[in-house]
Amino acid sequence: AVLVRAERHLQRAFRGEAQWRGVNLGGWFVLEQGPSGPMWDNLPPVAEAATCEWTCCQALGPAQAKRLLDEHRRTYFTKRDFEEIRAAGLTHVRLPFGAWCIAGP
Repeated sequence: AVLVRAERHLQRAFRGEAQWRGVNLGGWFVLEQGPSGPMWDNLPPVAEAATCEWTCCQALGPAQAKRLLDEHRRTYFTKRDFEEIRAAGLTHVRLPFGAWCIAGP
């Protein structure tokens, strides 16, 4: 049902019958030092020299990287954030992500 509503809104938006109001939620799935600042500020010493998601995960090792990424992705944006986005009148969110989030490294 939600996808049907989304599709209808997208059709109206493409026809110019509805306004697009959106926000970019960077830093959630692509870990960049700017948008994902809190995660980078609290890295364990072994990964402090990392400059990107890849080198961070390499420095941490698979188990610790998984724990860190899971925690970040579980807490960086929450259901409450999406409720506030909707309450502000926004109709769309952009969720940038790297292909490796789906396909692996």
